[in-house]
Amino acid sequence: MTNSKTFKKTLSFILVYMIFSLTIFIGFFALNFYLGKGTKIAETLPKSKNLDYQEIDWEGLNKIQGYGLLVDSDGNILKSFNKDLSGRIDLFQILGYSNYENTDTSLFSYDTSTGNKLLLFFPKTNVSLNPTININSVIPGGNLTVALLALTFLGIYILGTYLLIKKLGRFFQAEQKRAYMEELEEKDRLFRGLAHDMKTPLTAIIGYNQALEDGLIPKDQERAYYEKIQKSAYTLKSRLDGLMNFASLGSKKSYELRRGDILETIRRYIGDTYAYFSDAGVLINIDFDDQESFYQDFDPDLVDRLLQNILQNTIDHQEKPVQINISFKDKTLFIKDTGKEIPKDMWETIFEPMVTGEDSRTGETNRGLGLANVKRICQIHNWQVSYNENGFQIKFS
Repeated sequence: MTNSKTFKKTLSFILVYMIFSLTIFIGFFALNFYLGKGTKIAETLPKSKNLDYQEIDWEGLNKIQGYGLLVDSDGNILKSFNKDLSGRIDLFQILGYSNYENTDTSLFSYDTSTGNKLLLFFPKTNVSLNPTININSVIPGGNLTVALLALTFLGIYILGTYLLIKKLGRFFQAEQKRAYMEELEEKDRLFRGLAHDMKTPLTAIIGYNQALEDGLIPKDQERAYYEKIQKSAYTLKSRLDGLMNFASLGSKKSYELRRGDILETIRRYIGDTYAYFSDAGVLINIDFDDQESFYQDFDPDLVDRLLQNILQNTIDHQEKPVQINISFKDKTLFIKDTGKEIPKDMWETIFEPMVTGEDSRTGETNRGLGLANVKRICQIHNWQVSYNENGFQIKFS
């Protein structure tokens, strides 16, 4: 559950981060395009030297602060455009405008169809005759504006990234803390359950032994009491062994995954233990073919333990005789017996340590750890185990 929640949270963070990044870059390029979209010089300058000045895009030239003068051969200003000028302009003034190294104005000169001259003037900050500058894209103050916007968008991007990462970091810290508290709670439940389980046989051993030592037991009943002491001792030992087996599953040294046919391993285990289960009143039926195979990376010994714990659960909790059916479909192993089902309200918790379907643990030898072992083995193999009305299901990876 925790891994699923963490995966979904991480995936949502990645999606939000991608959308955020895409929005920032689209916004930056959109504004950059908008700023650079101004009037292009190439769109407004005349295309022919023998032109008609009335056909010139004076409005477009005005946007880049350009103006024009129509002069005759003597330099008299016949008409001005985008600027109110009159009088006469001489050759030396024209040459001064053309010397772009010593003036702030650029000049373009054209012949008109009426034999006059059309002079177009532009501030050098907008249009330069210098061949190293692209006169088609220079906008007043545009470079500075784009630079400031670039820094602004970069700042927003860095700040947004920092806040998103910080939020994700807090989530992981909270998940880590929650997982740690759940682990502590599970350990506490485990040890409390073990203390309860071990107290019963240990109390019996102490009580029976004290009664024998004090001579409170008739001679003809002493053997029966010794047998009760021995049975309680075996029960206590079995529970300690179960705890050791459960704890050992957390160590990587306790298993080795290797490639093999897991269905063949199941068939072999059932064949080797058939007599044991039969003597216990359990009939096991394998519903998949002898030729069917499914290859996985797994530890055969752990798979044997997994099967032992699930099948032993039927021996411990079902009335005999009972039949267990084992089938395989869609990468999933199904194990279902013909006895009573585990109560529905326990389907989600039955694999937790010390959780059982009955209130009493009397007579149990490995109570509450068998299915917890099953869950731990499945986690080691990255399998999913569950229980419902169809019995136990193990979904292989």
